[in-house]
Amino acid sequence: MTGRKKGFTLIELLVVIAIIAILIALLLPAVQAAREAARRTECKNHLKQLALACHNYHDTNFVFPAGWLAENQASWGMLLLPYCEFRPIFDNVNFNALMSDTTLSVAPNRNLDQISLPLALFKCPSAGDVDAVSKSRCSGGSPVTLFGSPDGQDRPTAGAISDYLANSGMPNLNATPPTPGLKDGVGAYTSTGGANINIVNQLTNPTQDFGGVMFQDSAIRIADIADGTSNTAMLCEHKGQTCTTGSGNTICSANAGTTCYAYWASADAGAAETDGTTVASDVCFTPLFGINGSGLGWNGTTTIAPSPTVFRVGYPGDISSQHEAGAQVALCDGSVRYLSQSIQAIGTGTALPVLYLLCNRSDLQVFSLPQQ
Repeated sequence: MTGRKKGFTLIELLVVIAIIAILIALLLPAVQAAREAARRTECKNHLKQLALACHNYHDTNFVFPAGWLAENQASWGMLLLPYCEFRPIFDNVNFNALMSDTTLSVAPNRNLDQISLPLALFKCPSAGDVDAVSKSRCSGGSPVTLFGSPDGQDRPTAGAISDYLANSGMPNLNATPPTPGLKDGVGAYTSTGGANINIVNQLTNPTQDFGGVMFQDSAIRIADIADGTSNTAMLCEHKGQTCTTGSGNTICSANAGTTCYAYWASADAGAAETDGTTVASDVCFTPLFGINGSGLGWNGTTTIAPSPTVFRVGYPGDISSQHEAGAQVALCDGSVRYLSQSIQAIGTGTALPVLYLLCNRSDLQVFSLPQQ
């Protein structure tokens, strides 16, 4: 009597394949979550390194780096290069010329060549930016944008993009200082028009101090941070959002093929810039829009009604990220905190929101960040 042949039947094989498929389906989300956790940790490390570089800059120069320099458009990122082991790039830059200069040297040693170098330190691994070098701003040609029609222009020259911005404080939309008694600024700003025009002027005009840490030609010391370094934001994430979807998480029209990028090396003038020599949102952020658009345009007293073309994730100069439901912020003490997009970003009556307090160095109000 012959023995039975060994092997799997077709049904047994299908059952095994089905079990394996189910296990893969169960494990795949966990693997993806682990990968995102690793990317988020790497992003946190980038912010930590940049914050420590800011402190090394302070140890040497006794002030934190300026958000950008009016005379040559060099940004805080450019000023930090010697403290981030990028001294060769820094040494190739001629600071007596604009960062976009191409006339005082030859490639690859021109200023333009240096600001076009993509640096991983300024990139969030989760960002998924479609470009490494760009000159686009998210304007869409629409007058109902952050910069209005005069500023709705791309940069004249390209630059390597960044996913991190510096804290320039809270723009004042109503010509009333959000922080009465701020002593080390240049005084109250006088309104010249509607909300969009106010934002334009205040993010481009020279030396506007709205309680931040880095703005045009700023020279803020640790001693100037009256609220304490652990209660004041220094750097944040910014999501470089494409603008081809129109009604999606962008502020651009459906026909706009530009992007909302930030830049590590320079705050560059727009091609039709009339209100200043630079555009702050290239290198600095404001808490005006909350985190991932949660602020809806709080202007210091009331909430500006959102519209299809404004207050979206990836808005120029906003706090935003590709991480789940929040973004990472480096504080002035060098620590990095992950802030949920549900953090209070809108004031109630005379009460200022937590996010605004976090971005103002001398409001002298006590608050507590949510525990991580």
